[in-house]
Amino acid sequence: MAAATFANACTELGDRRDLEANFLELLVASERVGDLVDVIKHATKLGRRKQAVRDLARATQSDETFAVEARIAGAVDALTILIKLNPGDEELMDNACKVITACSGTLACSGKVHELHFGTAAVRLREGSLADGVGTRMWAMSRSLSSMLAERPDLVRGLDVLEMGSGTGLCGIVAAKLGAAKVVLTDCEEAVLLNLRECAAANTEPRQAPGQSAQAAAFPLQASAEDLEFDPEDADICNDLDDFLEQATSARCNPALGPDGHAEHLEWDLGHMQVRFMDWRSDLERLHSQSRASQATSTLLIEPERLKSIPGIQEDATFDVVLGSDILYEDFHAAMVAAVLKLRLRPRGVGLLAVAIRDEVFYTDLLKHIKAHHMLADAQDIEVGQAAEGILGRSHDYHGFVALTVEHAA
Repeated sequence: MAAATFANACTELGDRRDLEANFLELLVASERVGDLVDVIKHATKLGRRKQAVRDLARATQSDETFAVEARIAGAVDALTILIKLNPGDEELMDNACKVITACSGTLACSGKVHELHFGTAAVRLREGSLADGVGTRMWAMSRSLSSMLAERPDLVRGLDVLEMGSGTGLCGIVAAKLGAAKVVLTDCEEAVLLNLRECAAANTEPRQAPGQSAQAAAFPLQASAEDLEFDPEDADICNDLDDFLEQATSARCNPALGPDGHAEHLEWDLGHMQVRFMDWRSDLERLHSQSRASQATSTLLIEPERLKSIPGIQEDATFDVVLGSDILYEDFHAAMVAAVLKLRLRPRGVGLLAVAIRDEVFYTDLLKHIKAHHMLADAQDIEVGQAAEGILGRSHDYHGFVALTVEHAA
């Protein structure tokens, strides 16, 4: 029954999967932004540097994602040096100030904040930049799975829930909002975990100051671009320029944030939600002493000293429900995901997965591993609507979208 309901709910969501539509184009564009900043920093000819500033000004004004990438690439510091070396060039000054203003704005400093609604669950999430990795962005399958949960809140109400590969934590946070007894949000990359912790905190009861918006209380956002005032026509007034640059620097240096741009005061246990480090390879190694996980070429992004400050999931923790969305990226993921389901699901527990099939072999292997571990799987195709034809900009990269229900038989 749970499997059929899961599939039916996801099938109705085809027209909602436009979130990833231009992600590949944005990823390519972010690399282009990095190239432009390199030209601004290192080109020997002023003409090339000015052209790069013009292109960067257009990019950062067209989409805040480019402003995020430009800020991370060091555009503000590079442009500060450039305009001080060329104070009489009004065109350069105008374009540089446009970039600096965009880079110093709220969205550029803090990532894009989304307010989403899934049934009765209202969720606030902040995406990281592309430089933080794809795990800090929301993906269409997570929205599909969240919508399914909103259709059937009884699937998680009063139960202990694990979300594997949480990313922004959308599915797990929705489960918590729908009445799950406990939700453990997990990932394995430092930048993703730090952002995940902030997303979880944003969906607990924030300490809201008088006159402060809920969003401002939830996320430690920096000053907005509107707070920066500089008229390029007054560029000959050195104090005016210095004041502008000082404001831009202050806007990206909120004392509430640590040096990595994330809030330092947040806890890893937030109400009935917990954020934990989890490496799927550990579960696979526990399940098989001779594991092919050792052959995996992926590496963790957490430095050992940072890992010590991030709590890991308990080795013997089990759950009534395991959630996962878009979690098959490499061939070795199939064995890992199946191992997590086998070890983490309690008897009669249920795994609810929304899978984008990038490689049919990966998906077939997942089903084989699930069967080998004596679990039951029910798979139903998700009918993707016209809005999703451009997923990642190249729909032919996918071989389908599947709603998969896995039951721990004993």
